Amino acid sequence: MNKGCILINFHALWLPRRRVSLRCSCALLVVFCVLGCAPEEAAVVAMPQHAEPLVVEVLTLQAEPAEYPIKSFGRLVSAEKLTIGVEVAGTVERVYFHEGQRVSLGDKLLSLNSTKQALRLARALANEKGAQAALQQTEQSYRRFAALGNQGAVSKDELNKMESNFANAQAQLAQRRAEKKLAQQELRELVVLSPVEGVIERKSVEPGQKVLPGNPLGVLQARGSLQVVTFVNEAEVNQVRLGSLASLTVAATQHQQHQATVESVALTANAETGNFEVKLRVDNAQARLREGMSARVELYITSASPSLIIPRSAVLDRNRKRLVYVLSDGVAQAREPRFGLSVDEGWIVYEGLSSGERLIVSNLASVVDGLTVVAQPASLAAATTATATATATATATATTTTAPVE
Repeated sequence: MNKGCILINFHALWLPRRRVSLRCSCALLVVFCVLGCAPEEAAVVAMPQHAEPLVVEVLTLQAEPAEYPIKSFGRLVSAEKLTIGVEVAGTVERVYFHEGQRVSLGDKLLSLNSTKQALRLARALANEKGAQAALQQTEQSYRRFAALGNQGAVSKDELNKMESNFANAQAQLAQRRAEKKLAQQELRELVVLSPVEGVIERKSVEPGQKVLPGNPLGVLQARGSLQVVTFVNEAEVNQVRLGSLASLTVAATQHQQHQATVESVALTANAETGNFEVKLRVDNAQARLREGMSARVELYITSASPSLIIPRSAVLDRNRKRLVYVLSDGVAQAREPRFGLSVDEGWIVYEGLSSGERLIVSNLASVVDGLTVVAQPASLAAATTATATATATATATATTTTAPVE
């Protein structure tokens, strides 16, 4: 036996009373032979060489005020509706409007039968003409008596009587003129004109129908009076300002964008949802929008304080968590931030990242927590245009690792 070998007493191992199996004895024999009979020279184990550190691009985070849209749904409502009606009782002679029609200020909407009012106006005109003639005659008499009175040719009582007749004639003419104006007004009121520019929403009158003051004969929606009602959550409501711009798209106009401005913001939250109602005035110059339509709303707001925005390509989905990696002392560290809204540039971060930290934005499929990496700077533009292949690979890897193992 070679020097340094260990002698083994097989007889001692094979003890019937010890219940040691032959298989265990053979295993021990192999172990002892390897350990005891090895040459004295130390065995040289081939160690793997260290791989080159992974090179990644990093982005230094900086918080800045961010302008971004709040995306929500809303419904169009009319802010100003006018009921079409008449001022005097009568019978409808003609109707000039129909539902969906655009009307301008002063356009005819309907007219009533004017036979009686025309007769009243003719009588008022005749009475005015007679009163005017009587006044002229009385005025001539009064002036003649006044001249004679100055000469002492008529008594003072006769002069006072003539002066009273002249005043009565003036009053009579004024009354007849008022009657004429009233008759003219009644005749004008038989024709209903549009008080505003807008769109006819509803028609509920036909020719020959007898109507009374106060009867609703139609509904006119004023132009530019459409509003869209939407809601924002309590985290964003203080960033919404009166006059802020917004845009909306409606299926009825082939998703064309329509401009809107914030007109009001509720002071209290909705009791059921906890969100705050926001009303926006909508530009409906082409009258293509109607009350009741649903709309997708993008309300543009500016963050109240500086916000961190990170590119979407820097966020990975691993083990059902949205993770990012930051570089600290040459080592990648995993973070699980709390994200806010998605904006054009990426994600707004509420918690978990700070200004000045360096965010890894490339080779994310190969990055794990605790990995030593070598960094090189990257611009935000380069980060946001990172290839989708790396992100897809990382997502696929995460999906594989979360699969159940049998």
